[in-house]
Amino acid sequence: MVMNKVKLNQKASVEFQTPKDESFKFGYYNYNPMSADGTKLLAHKINFEGRLPRENDIVEIGFFDLKTSIWIPLQTSKAFNWQQCSMLQWLGPDFNDRIIFNDYEEGKFISRIINVHTKESKTICKAIYAVHPSGEYSISLNFERCSFTRAYSYAPKVDDYWKDISPEEDVIIKVDLQNNTFKKIINLDRVIKSSKLPIESSKHWFEHIMFNNNGSRFAFYHRYETERGFVTRCLTSNSDGSEIWNLPLSDTELISHLGWSNDEDFVVYTRLQSKFNSLWVGKPNKKIKDNLVRKVYRLLIKPIIPEFVKKKVIPTNTSYYLSVKDKKERMGKIEVSPKGMDGHPSFSNSGNYMLTDTYADLNNERHLLLHDLVNKKTIKIGSFFSHYNNCNWRADLHPRFNSEENKIIIDLNLDGNTQIMVINLESFNLN
Repeated sequence: MVMNKVKLNQKASVEFQTPKDESFKFGYYNYNPMSADGTKLLAHKINFEGRLPRENDIVEIGFFDLKTSIWIPLQTSKAFNWQQCSMLQWLGPDFNDRIIFNDYEEGKFISRIINVHTKESKTICKAIYAVHPSGEYSISLNFERCSFTRAYSYAPKVDDYWKDISPEEDVIIKVDLQNNTFKKIINLDRVIKSSKLPIESSKHWFEHIMFNNNGSRFAFYHRYETERGFVTRCLTSNSDGSEIWNLPLSDTELISHLGWSNDEDFVVYTRLQSKFNSLWVGKPNKKIKDNLVRKVYRLLIKPIIPEFVKKKVIPTNTSYYLSVKDKKERMGKIEVSPKGMDGHPSFSNSGNYMLTDTYADLNNERHLLLHDLVNKKTIKIGSFFSHYNNCNWRADLHPRFNSEENKIIIDLNLDGNTQIMVINLESFNLN
Protein backbone atom coordinates (compact mmCIF):
# COMPACT_ATOMS: atom_id res chain seq x y z
CA MET A 1 0.00 0.00 0.00
CA VAL A 2 1.41 3.36 -1.05
CA MET A 3 1.34 6.00 1.69
CA ASN A 4 -0.32 9.29 0.87
CA LYS A 5 2.50 11.60 1.98
CA VAL A 6 0.58 14.85 1.36
CA LYS A 7 -3.01 15.28 2.58
CA LEU A 8 -4.50 18.66 1.71
CA ASN A 9 -7.72 20.35 2.71
CA GLN A 10 -10.09 20.15 -0.29
CA LYS A 11 -10.14 23.96 -0.49
CA ALA A 12 -6.33 24.14 -0.78
CA SER A 13 -4.11 23.20 -3.73
CA VAL A 14 -0.40 22.90 -4.49
CA GLU A 15 0.64 25.78 -6.73
CA PHE A 16 4.39 25.15 -6.89
CA GLN A 17 6.87 22.57 -5.61
CA THR A 18 10.65 22.47 -5.99
CA PRO A 19 12.18 19.49 -7.89
CA LYS A 20 11.81 16.21 -6.01
CA ASP A 21 15.25 14.89 -6.98
CA GLU A 22 17.15 17.86 -5.48
CA SER A 23 17.22 19.58 -2.09
CA PHE A 24 15.97 23.13 -1.63
CA LYS A 25 15.04 24.95 1.55
CA PHE A 26 14.16 28.50 2.58
CA GLY A 27 14.62 28.73 6.36
CA TYR A 28 12.79 30.11 9.38
CA TYR A 29 9.09 30.84 9.82
CA ASN A 30 9.15 34.62 10.39
CA TYR A 31 10.26 35.65 6.88
CA ASN A 32 8.39 35.51 3.58
CA PRO A 33 10.44 33.82 0.81
CA MET A 34 8.23 35.17 -1.98
CA SER A 35 8.94 38.58 -3.52
CA ALA A 36 6.28 41.22 -2.96
CA ASP A 37 5.22 41.02 -6.63
CA GLY A 38 4.80 37.24 -6.35
CA THR A 39 7.20 36.33 -9.16
CA LYS A 40 10.25 34.97 -7.29
CA LEU A 41 10.77 32.40 -4.52
CA LEU A 42 14.01 32.53 -2.52
CA ALA A 43 15.77 29.28 -1.62
CA HIS A 44 19.00 27.54 -0.67
CA LYS A 45 20.09 24.71 -2.97
CA ILE A 46 21.74 22.06 -0.77
CA ASN A 47 23.99 19.23 -1.98
CA PHE A 48 23.84 17.09 1.17
CA GLU A 49 21.16 15.55 3.40
CA GLY A 50 20.89 13.51 6.58
CA ARG A 51 23.69 15.22 8.52
CA LEU A 52 24.77 18.50 10.05
CA PRO A 53 26.66 21.03 7.88
CA ARG A 54 30.45 20.76 7.90
CA GLU A 55 32.93 23.61 7.84
CA ASN A 56 33.62 23.41 4.11
CA ASP A 57 30.03 22.82 2.98
CA ILE A 58 28.69 25.43 0.57
CA VAL A 59 25.04 26.06 -0.28
CA GLU A 60 23.79 27.90 -3.33
CA ILE A 61 21.70 31.06 -2.87
CA GLY A 62 19.11 31.92 -5.49
CA PHE A 63 15.45 32.02 -6.44
CA PHE A 64 12.87 30.22 -8.56
CA ASP A 65 11.21 32.21 -11.30
CA LEU A 66 7.61 31.26 -10.50
CA LYS A 67 6.48 32.00 -14.06
CA THR A 68 8.89 29.48 -15.60
CA SER A 69 9.86 27.32 -12.56
CA ILE A 70 13.52 27.89 -13.50
CA TRP A 71 16.15 28.05 -10.74
CA ILE A 72 18.30 31.21 -10.88
CA PRO A 73 21.54 30.94 -8.83
CA LEU A 74 22.97 34.17 -7.44
CA GLN A 75 25.70 33.44 -4.90
CA THR A 76 26.97 30.81 -2.42
CA SER A 77 27.27 30.75 1.35
CA LYS A 78 29.19 28.85 4.03
CA ALA A 79 26.92 30.15 6.81
CA PHE A 80 24.12 27.58 6.86
CA ASN A 81 22.15 25.55 9.39
CA TRP A 82 19.08 23.39 8.84
CA GLN A 83 16.60 25.48 10.84
CA GLN A 84 17.33 29.13 10.03
CA CYS A 85 19.58 28.42 7.04
CA SER A 86 21.59 31.58 6.16
CA MET A 87 18.89 34.03 7.36
CA LEU A 88 18.12 34.58 3.66
CA GLN A 89 15.30 37.10 3.11
CA TRP A 90 14.02 39.90 0.90
CA LEU A 91 15.23 43.33 1.96
CA GLY A 92 12.75 46.13 2.59
CA PRO A 93 11.20 48.46 2.07
CA ASP A 94 10.02 47.08 -1.31
CA PHE A 95 10.89 43.35 -0.76
CA ASN A 96 11.33 42.93 -4.51
CA ASP A 97 14.80 43.89 -5.66
CA ARG A 98 17.39 43.07 -2.99
CA ILE A 99 18.09 40.07 -0.80
CA ILE A 100 20.30 39.65 2.26
CA PHE A 101 21.89 36.55 3.78
CA ASN A 102 24.78 35.48 6.02
CA ASP A 103 28.14 34.15 4.87
CA TYR A 104 31.60 33.32 6.23
CA GLU A 105 34.69 35.08 4.94
CA GLU A 106 38.28 35.43 6.15
CA GLY A 107 37.57 33.93 9.55
CA LYS A 108 34.44 35.86 10.44
CA PHE A 109 30.69 35.83 9.88
CA ILE A 110 29.42 38.56 7.59
CA SER A 111 26.31 39.20 5.46
CA ARG A 112 25.77 40.11 1.83
CA ILE A 113 23.19 42.21 0.03
CA ILE A 114 22.54 41.36 -3.62
CA ASN A 115 20.36 43.08 -6.19
CA VAL A 116 18.60 40.18 -7.96
CA HIS A 117 18.30 42.15 -11.20
CA THR A 118 21.75 43.74 -11.58
CA LYS A 119 23.63 41.13 -9.44
CA GLU A 120 25.36 44.04 -7.69
CA SER A 121 26.69 42.83 -4.32
CA LYS A 122 27.56 44.56 -1.05
CA THR A 123 29.35 42.89 1.88
CA ILE A 124 28.25 43.86 5.40
CA CYS A 125 30.76 43.64 8.27
CA LYS A 126 28.50 41.56 10.54
CA ALA A 127 26.03 38.68 10.15
CA ILE A 128 22.36 39.66 10.41
CA TYR A 129 19.45 38.23 12.41
CA ALA A 130 16.25 40.31 12.63
CA VAL A 131 16.09 42.89 9.82
CA HIS A 132 14.01 46.05 10.25
CA PRO A 133 11.09 46.35 7.75
CA SER A 134 12.71 49.50 6.32
CA GLY A 135 15.78 47.49 5.31
CA GLU A 136 18.00 50.07 7.00
CA TYR A 137 19.43 47.97 9.85
CA SER A 138 19.47 44.59 11.58
CA ILE A 139 19.42 43.62 15.23
CA SER A 140 21.85 40.73 15.48
CA LEU A 141 23.74 38.57 17.93
CA ASN A 142 27.18 37.03 18.20
CA PHE A 143 27.26 34.07 15.79
CA GLU A 144 30.76 33.23 16.98
CA ARG A 145 29.25 32.56 20.42
CA CYS A 146 26.41 30.49 18.96
CA SER A 147 28.98 27.88 17.95
CA PHE A 148 29.50 27.05 21.63
CA THR A 149 25.90 27.15 22.90
CA ARG A 150 22.62 25.49 22.04
CA ALA A 151 21.69 28.40 19.73
CA TYR A 152 21.37 27.79 15.99
CA SER A 153 24.91 28.19 14.69
CA TYR A 154 27.09 27.72 11.63
CA ALA A 155 29.78 25.08 11.14
CA PRO A 156 32.86 27.35 10.96
CA LYS A 157 34.13 28.29 14.43
CA VAL A 158 36.01 31.51 14.97
CA ASP A 159 37.55 31.87 18.45
CA ASP A 160 37.61 29.58 21.50
CA TYR A 161 37.25 32.68 23.68
CA TRP A 162 33.50 32.45 23.13
CA LYS A 163 33.40 29.01 24.75
CA ASP A 164 33.25 30.71 28.18
CA ILE A 165 29.97 30.40 30.11
CA SER A 166 29.19 34.13 29.90
CA PRO A 167 31.79 36.22 28.02
CA GLU A 168 31.70 39.90 29.00
CA GLU A 169 31.85 40.92 25.33
CA ASP A 170 28.87 38.81 24.25
CA VAL A 171 26.33 41.39 23.07
CA ILE A 172 23.32 42.08 20.89
CA ILE A 173 24.31 44.56 18.20
CA LYS A 174 22.61 46.98 15.82
CA VAL A 175 24.02 46.63 12.30
CA ASP A 176 23.64 49.67 10.01
CA LEU A 177 23.12 48.16 6.55
CA GLN A 178 23.45 51.49 4.76
CA ASN A 179 26.72 52.68 6.31
CA ASN A 180 28.14 49.20 7.01
CA THR A 181 28.78 49.87 10.71
CA PHE A 182 27.56 48.37 13.96
CA LYS A 183 27.22 49.25 17.64
CA LYS A 184 26.61 47.25 20.82
CA ILE A 185 23.20 47.77 22.40
CA ILE A 186 22.56 44.96 24.94
CA ASN A 187 25.28 43.27 26.97
CA LEU A 188 24.78 39.67 28.12
CA ASP A 189 26.49 40.35 31.45
CA ARG A 190 24.10 43.26 32.07
CA VAL A 191 21.04 41.10 31.39
CA ILE A 192 22.28 38.34 33.70
CA LYS A 193 23.06 40.72 36.57
CA SER A 194 19.74 42.55 36.25
CA SER A 195 17.94 39.21 36.58
CA LYS A 196 19.98 38.30 39.69
CA LEU A 197 20.86 34.92 38.20
CA PRO A 198 24.10 33.10 39.06
CA ILE A 199 26.73 33.81 36.41
CA GLU A 200 29.46 31.37 37.40
CA SER A 201 27.39 28.18 37.50
CA SER A 202 25.47 28.38 34.20
CA LYS A 203 26.22 29.00 30.54
CA HIS A 204 24.20 31.97 29.23
CA TRP A 205 23.45 33.15 25.70
CA PHE A 206 21.10 35.16 23.45
CA GLU A 207 18.76 33.69 20.84
CA HIS A 208 15.68 34.27 18.65
CA ILE A 209 15.52 38.00 17.89
CA MET A 210 12.27 39.07 16.20
CA PHE A 211 10.85 42.51 15.32
CA ASN A 212 7.22 43.45 15.85
CA ASN A 213 5.22 44.40 12.76
CA ASN A 214 6.31 48.03 12.42
CA GLY A 215 9.83 47.50 13.75
CA SER A 216 9.40 49.70 16.84
CA ARG A 217 10.25 46.89 19.29
CA PHE A 218 11.96 43.52 19.12
CA ALA A 219 11.77 40.39 21.25
CA PHE A 220 14.73 38.23 22.17
CA TYR A 221 15.49 35.21 24.33
CA HIS A 222 18.02 34.94 27.13
CA ARG A 223 18.75 31.26 27.74
CA TYR A 224 20.90 29.54 30.33
CA GLU A 225 21.73 25.99 31.30
CA THR A 226 20.58 24.32 34.48
CA GLU A 227 21.04 20.84 35.90
CA ARG A 228 17.90 19.63 34.09
CA GLY A 229 18.26 21.41 30.78
CA PHE A 230 18.03 25.04 29.68
CA VAL A 231 15.70 27.82 30.82
CA THR A 232 14.29 30.49 28.50
CA ARG A 233 13.55 34.09 29.45
CA CYS A 234 11.65 36.24 26.95
CA LEU A 235 12.48 39.96 26.81
CA THR A 236 11.54 42.88 24.57
CA SER A 237 13.41 46.10 23.80
CA ASN A 238 13.48 49.27 21.74
CA SER A 239 15.83 49.18 18.75
CA ASP A 240 18.51 51.06 20.70
CA GLY A 241 18.49 48.56 23.59
CA SER A 242 16.40 50.74 25.92
CA GLU A 243 13.19 49.93 27.80
CA ILE A 244 13.93 46.24 28.22
CA TRP A 245 10.93 44.33 29.55
CA ASN A 246 10.99 40.79 30.91
CA LEU A 247 7.93 38.57 30.39
CA PRO A 248 6.99 37.20 33.84
CA LEU A 249 7.07 33.38 33.90
CA SER A 250 6.63 30.84 36.66
CA ASP A 251 9.39 28.38 37.58
CA THR A 252 7.59 25.56 35.74
CA GLU A 253 6.79 27.38 32.49
CA LEU A 254 8.87 26.53 29.44
CA ILE A 255 8.51 28.67 26.31
CA SER A 256 9.62 28.00 22.76
CA HIS A 257 8.43 29.85 19.65
CA LEU A 258 7.23 33.44 19.51
CA GLY A 259 5.15 35.38 17.00
CA TRP A 260 4.08 39.05 16.95
CA SER A 261 0.41 39.51 16.09
CA ASN A 262 0.74 43.30 15.75
CA ASP A 263 2.91 46.12 17.11
CA GLU A 264 2.03 45.50 20.77
CA ASP A 265 0.94 41.88 21.17
CA PHE A 266 2.74 38.57 20.74
CA VAL A 267 2.23 34.92 21.57
CA VAL A 268 4.66 32.34 22.89
CA TYR A 269 4.16 28.61 22.96
CA THR A 270 4.16 27.60 26.61
CA ARG A 271 4.41 24.28 28.39
CA LEU A 272 3.87 23.72 32.11
CA GLN A 273 6.42 21.19 33.23
CA SER A 274 6.40 18.89 36.23
CA LYS A 275 9.65 17.90 37.96
CA PHE A 276 9.15 14.33 36.78
CA ASN A 277 8.61 15.45 33.20
CA SER A 278 11.80 17.53 33.26
CA LEU A 279 13.79 14.29 33.00
CA TRP A 280 12.66 13.83 29.40
CA VAL A 281 13.26 17.30 27.96
CA GLY A 282 16.10 19.73 27.60
CA LYS A 283 19.80 19.35 27.07
CA PRO A 284 21.46 16.24 28.59
CA ASN A 285 23.32 17.06 31.79
CA LYS A 286 26.44 15.67 33.33
CA LYS A 287 24.71 13.13 35.53
CA ILE A 288 25.40 9.73 33.95
CA LYS A 289 22.38 8.05 35.55
CA ASP A 290 19.89 10.67 34.30
CA ASN A 291 21.36 10.57 30.79
CA LEU A 292 21.20 6.80 30.65
CA VAL A 293 17.59 6.69 31.86
CA ARG A 294 16.59 9.34 29.34
CA LYS A 295 18.25 7.56 26.42
CA VAL A 296 16.76 4.16 27.31
CA TYR A 297 13.31 5.70 27.62
CA ARG A 298 13.46 7.63 24.35
CA LEU A 299 14.97 4.86 22.23
CA LEU A 300 13.38 1.71 23.62
CA ILE A 301 10.39 2.46 25.82
CA LYS A 302 8.67 5.58 24.48
CA PRO A 303 8.05 4.20 20.94
CA ILE A 304 6.02 1.24 22.26
CA ILE A 305 3.92 3.05 24.89
CA PRO A 306 0.39 3.95 23.70
CA GLU A 307 -0.10 7.70 23.44
CA PHE A 308 -2.95 7.84 25.95
CA VAL A 309 -0.75 6.12 28.55
CA LYS A 310 2.09 8.61 28.02
CA LYS A 311 -0.30 11.50 28.50
CA LYS A 312 -1.50 10.06 31.79
CA VAL A 313 1.81 8.89 33.22
CA ILE A 314 4.12 11.67 31.98
CA PRO A 315 1.86 14.72 31.71
CA THR A 316 2.97 18.12 30.53
CA ASN A 317 -0.12 19.53 32.32
CA THR A 318 -1.21 21.78 29.46
CA SER A 319 0.10 23.38 26.32
CA TYR A 320 -1.15 26.61 24.87
CA TYR A 321 -0.31 29.86 23.18
CA LEU A 322 0.01 32.62 25.74
CA SER A 323 -1.09 36.04 24.47
CA VAL A 324 1.01 38.92 25.82
CA LYS A 325 0.66 42.71 25.81
CA ASP A 326 4.22 43.99 25.43
CA LYS A 327 5.53 45.81 28.54
CA LYS A 328 2.20 45.29 30.32
CA GLU A 329 0.58 41.92 30.99
CA ARG A 330 -0.38 38.40 29.99
CA MET A 331 -3.73 38.31 28.22
CA GLY A 332 -4.77 34.66 28.09
CA LYS A 333 -4.65 31.50 26.02
CA ILE A 334 -5.21 30.71 22.38
CA GLU A 335 -6.39 27.11 22.14
CA VAL A 336 -5.21 25.42 18.97
CA SER A 337 -6.22 21.93 17.82
CA PRO A 338 -4.60 19.44 18.07
CA LYS A 339 -3.72 20.51 21.60
CA GLY A 340 -0.34 20.02 23.16
CA MET A 341 1.73 20.26 19.96
CA ASP A 342 4.43 22.92 19.64
CA GLY A 343 4.51 25.06 16.51
CA HIS A 344 5.81 28.17 14.74
CA PRO A 345 3.19 30.97 14.90
CA SER A 346 2.71 33.97 12.64
CA PHE A 347 -0.33 36.15 11.94
CA SER A 348 -2.34 37.64 9.10
CA ASN A 349 -2.19 41.42 8.73
CA SER A 350 -5.77 41.70 9.97
CA GLY A 351 -4.87 39.76 13.11
CA ASN A 352 -7.84 37.46 12.54
CA TYR A 353 -5.80 34.35 11.72
CA MET A 354 -2.81 32.65 13.26
CA LEU A 355 -0.77 30.39 10.98
CA THR A 356 1.18 27.61 12.66
CA ASP A 357 2.31 24.00 12.36
CA THR A 358 3.19 20.99 14.52
CA TYR A 359 6.14 18.70 14.95
CA ALA A 360 5.76 15.13 13.73
CA ASP A 361 3.05 13.03 15.39
CA LEU A 362 3.13 9.25 16.00
CA ASN A 363 2.56 8.70 12.26
CA ASN A 364 5.50 10.99 11.38
CA GLU A 365 3.10 13.57 9.99
CA ARG A 366 3.43 17.31 10.48
CA HIS A 367 0.22 19.35 10.40
CA LEU A 368 -0.30 22.76 8.83
CA LEU A 369 -2.87 24.77 10.79
CA LEU A 370 -4.76 28.02 10.32
CA HIS A 371 -6.43 29.17 13.53
CA ASP A 372 -9.45 31.48 13.20
CA LEU A 373 -9.09 33.84 16.17
CA VAL A 374 -12.51 35.42 15.66
CA ASN A 375 -14.52 32.20 15.63
CA LYS A 376 -12.00 30.34 17.82
CA LYS A 377 -11.60 27.31 15.59
CA THR A 378 -8.66 25.61 13.91
CA ILE A 379 -8.66 24.78 10.19
CA LYS A 380 -6.29 22.02 9.14
CA ILE A 381 -4.77 23.02 5.79
CA GLY A 382 -2.85 19.78 5.38
CA SER A 383 -0.74 16.96 6.80
CA PHE A 384 2.70 16.08 5.45
CA PHE A 385 4.81 12.99 6.01
CA SER A 386 8.18 13.80 7.57
CA HIS A 387 11.21 11.75 6.50
CA TYR A 388 13.55 13.03 9.23
CA ASN A 389 12.45 13.55 12.84
CA ASN A 390 14.07 14.10 16.24
CA CYS A 391 17.28 15.32 14.62
CA ASN A 392 18.82 18.67 13.73
CA TRP A 393 18.51 18.13 9.97
CA ARG A 394 14.74 17.62 10.02
CA ALA A 395 12.52 19.84 7.87
CA ASP A 396 10.00 21.70 10.04
CA LEU A 397 7.16 23.16 7.97
CA HIS A 398 7.91 26.72 9.19
CA PRO A 399 4.79 28.12 7.44
CA ARG A 400 4.68 31.71 6.10
CA PHE A 401 2.09 33.80 4.30
CA ASN A 402 2.97 35.55 1.06
CA SER A 403 2.41 39.32 0.90
CA GLU A 404 -1.19 39.02 -0.33
CA GLU A 405 -1.96 36.26 2.21
CA ASN A 406 -3.56 34.03 -0.40
CA LYS A 407 -0.70 31.50 -0.31
CA ILE A 408 1.31 29.62 2.31
CA ILE A 409 4.92 28.59 1.74
CA ILE A 410 6.35 25.63 3.67
CA ASP A 411 9.53 23.55 3.81
CA LEU A 412 9.11 19.77 3.92
CA ASN A 413 10.95 16.51 3.41
CA LEU A 414 8.78 13.66 2.18
CA ASP A 415 11.36 11.11 1.06
CA GLY A 416 14.91 12.29 1.80
CA ASN A 417 15.16 15.48 -0.29
CA THR A 418 14.09 18.74 1.32
CA GLN A 419 11.60 20.73 -0.77
CA ILE A 420 9.65 23.97 -0.75
CA MET A 421 5.90 23.94 -1.46
CA VAL A 422 3.58 26.86 -2.27
CA ILE A 423 -0.04 26.17 -1.27
CA ASN A 424 -2.88 28.23 -2.75
CA LEU A 425 -5.45 29.53 -0.21
CA GLU A 426 -7.64 31.69 -2.45
CA SER A 427 -10.72 29.54 -1.79
CA PHE A 428 -10.57 30.43 1.92
CA ASN A 429 -11.08 34.20 1.36
CA LEU A 430 -9.05 35.18 4.41
CA ASN A 431 -9.35 38.88 3.71
